[in-house]
Amino acid sequence: MRSSTVLAFKDELKARKRVLRRLGYITSDDVVELKGKVACEISSADELTLTELMFSGVLKDIKAEEMVSLLSCFVWQEKLQDAAKPREELELLFTQLQDTARRMAKVQLECKVQIDVESFVSSFRPDIMEAVYAWAKGSKFYEIMEITQVFEGSLIRAIRRLEEVLQQLILAAKSIGERDLESKFEEAVSKIKRDIVFAASLYL
Repeated sequence: MRSSTVLAFKDELKARKRVLRRLGYITSDDVVELKGKVACEISSADELTLTELMFSGVLKDIKAEEMVSLLSCFVWQEKLQDAAKPREELELLFTQLQDTARRMAKVQLECKVQIDVESFVSSFRPDIMEAVYAWAKGSKFYEIMEITQVFEGSLIRAIRRLEEVLQQLILAAKSIGERDLESKFEEAVSKIKRDIVFAASLYL
């Protein structure tokens, strides 16, 4: 059993290395490339999909509020029934995320990594995009609770996780000398890290 388990892990490792080579994260000699350096800094979200979005220019071309709204899809895990669709410009960003996620999943499947493409794509959910966008625009917490069905605690946890992802993206941008993106990620942190969401205790 032990030897068969080791063999399975070896096969999976080979498959995952094929994925990284195909996408340009490592060279044929397993030397980490620029994309690989970025992915190494990300542990709180799907690192391949997020790195691809970063290198495609999607994050660079949008406002900080739109960016944090898009990134909320990486940290929101719950499924809401009849969640309202985000506004058109946010929905277009979500479509780009879905396209990127589908491409990532198909590459992994082609490289013999076991993955359900559609399940992976549907794991990114737009349910709190509007709420996070409003929060980043400066709305008060009671105001964003009026536009979403999400429980207060769930939304607070999501926004805190979002800040964690942004901190990792700051380090990722710094590691490859992307000063403009680093500044944008820092701006995004300043827009969401405030008030009741980041209070040390709700009883203070």
